[in-house]
Amino acid sequence: MPKKVATAPPAPSAGVSSNIRKQREAMRMTVGQLAARVGVSRNTITNYEAGKTEPSASDLVRLTEALGCSISDLLQGETAPPPRFAFRAHAPLRKDPAITVAARKYLRAYDEIEEIMNSRLCVKLRTFTCDHDGPLTDREIEMEANTLRQMSGLHDNGPENVTSVLEGLGVRTLFFAYHGKGLEGLSTIQGDMILVMLRDRKKVVERTIFSAAHELGHVVLHPELFTSVYEDAEVDTRRYEREADKFAGNFLVPSDELVRVWREERLNRLSLFNALILLKRVFHVSFHCLYRRATELSLAPTQ
Repeated sequence: MPKKVATAPPAPSAGVSSNIRKQREAMRMTVGQLAARVGVSRNTITNYEAGKTEPSASDLVRLTEALGCSISDLLQGETAPPPRFAFRAHAPLRKDPAITVAARKYLRAYDEIEEIMNSRLCVKLRTFTCDHDGPLTDREIEMEANTLRQMSGLHDNGPENVTSVLEGLGVRTLFFAYHGKGLEGLSTIQGDMILVMLRDRKKVVERTIFSAAHELGHVVLHPELFTSVYEDAEVDTRRYEREADKFAGNFLVPSDELVRVWREERLNRLSLFNALILLKRVFHVSFHCLYRRATELSLAPTQ
C-alpha cells in the first residue's frame, strides 16, 4: 500500500481573526470580558485574534452570542455598522457589556423582522441644528419639544402610550430586565435604526414614561453623543442629562397647556398637593415632573 502522507492542518483564516477583534472592540470589550462571556481562557481569545488557532463551529456560535453579532459578521466581515451608544451618566456600563450586547441583538432582531415583513419604521425625527456652541437655551429646548410633540400625536395618544408614540416617530422601543442601579433607559443608533431600551418596571409607570421622553431628548438634541468622536471624550454629563430632563418635561407637559389648566381651575387657591393631584389627572405623569414644571413656570413656590 502507498505510504500515507500526513497533511498539515489548514492555516487559520486571517479574516476571521481580525473580525473577532474588530467585533470585540466595536462592543468595547476587553479580551478578558469576551473570554468570560464565551467560557474560555484569555489565551484562547488572544490566539483566535492573532490567527494562531481557528475557532471551531461551536466556538463561533458562542462568540456570536457573546458579541451580539452574526456568523457572517465573523466569517465575511461586518455587514452592518456597529451600534453607537450614548452612555452619558451611565459610564460604569462601559465595564459591563451585557446591556450593549443585548441592545445589539435587539437591533438585529428588528432588522430581520422588518426585512422579512418588508416593513420598515420610517424615522420622522428632524435633525436638530444649533447655531452656537455650548449648552442649549431653555427656549431652544422648549421649541424642539413642542414641535416634536405636535408631530408625535402625544396629545391624542396620551403619555401612558409613550412607547407607541416613539415608534410612530420611527424610534424602536422595548423593555428590558435590569436589576442594578442607575439605569432607567439606554438609547442607541445603528445606521438609520434608533432603539430606546427602557427598564421594565411593574410599578411606577410614570417613571418609565419620563425615561422614554428623556431618551428621546438625547436622540433629538444630542446626536453628537452617538458618534465615535464622543465615545472616549470627557463630556459634561450633567449638562446633557439636565437638557434631556428639560426636554422630557416640556414634551410631556407643555407650558401653554399647564398654564391654561392652572388658571382655568384656579389652582393657586388650592394647596400645592391638591393642585398636583388635579394636574396628574390631566397630564398622567409623575408628581415630580408636574412639580418641576410648575416651579419652572413660577406657578408653584419652590420648597
